[in-house]
Amino acid sequence: MSGRNPESITRRQFTVAAGSFVALTVFGCERSDLSHDPESAGESAGADEDEGGSKRLETPETPFLVGPADRYAGPGMYDDFVLSKRVWLLSDGMILTALVDVCTHRKCGLDWIEEEDIFECPCHDSTFDRHGRHLPGGKAKRPLDRWGIRIVGTPEGRQVEVDPTQHFRHADDGWLDPQAFARLG
Repeated sequence: MSGRNPESITRRQFTVAAGSFVALTVFGCERSDLSHDPESAGESAGADEDEGGSKRLETPETPFLVGPADRYAGPGMYDDFVLSKRVWLLSDGMILTALVDVCTHRKCGLDWIEEEDIFECPCHDSTFDRHGRHLPGGKAKRPLDRWGIRIVGTPEGRQVEVDPTQHFRHADDGWLDPQAFARLG
């Protein structure tokens, strides 16, 4: 007999086990970071929590009506559907856009700061102007997304329909797409 403890491991076994542990730890961290990267493929806003414990919000998956077109004839930021549908409606009196109420950094809901005319993300201090353009500072690196929006005829008259299945990004010139805004006039 060699006098070796049968429960001990060899250096080689230890090295292999330690190397495997390190590799799995590093891979696990990288996968975790990628899952939160707004530029990665997994961009849907889920009900996960961000690193600060804030709830990230679910967004609708089908088109929905937000009321008669003439309701948005006055310029302003309309927040009637922020809590229920995660959308801000911005009107200049002639054009209506649907800004997604989800920060492009880690998918947190936004606050509208009327006095400053900006959106602010309470999770990581990112800010956006009233049109959704990213302002310097904070962790978000790109503007807010927009959803499709159009005026549809219904038995109750002309209604505004927001379509979250149509996603438009500023970088892709998506904001210029005719389906990214509705003409009120």
